[in-house]
Amino acid sequence: MQLNRKRQNGMAVNPIASTEILAWQARHRLAVEPFEHQLLDSLDALFLSHQHAPA
Repeated sequence: MQLNRKRQNGMAVNPIASTEILAWQARHRLAVEPFEHQLLDSLDALFLSHQHAPA
């Protein structure tokens, strides 16, 4: 949810940028493992597919 609020919005909802994830890690002093980055990317892709699905 914290990362979602940092998402860039234009004509459509955009993926969370890697730079935003890195900034979030630094702010919260967390070390995110590579597999966790992959999970974040997968969850973000799932979120975006749900957002762009026809109602």
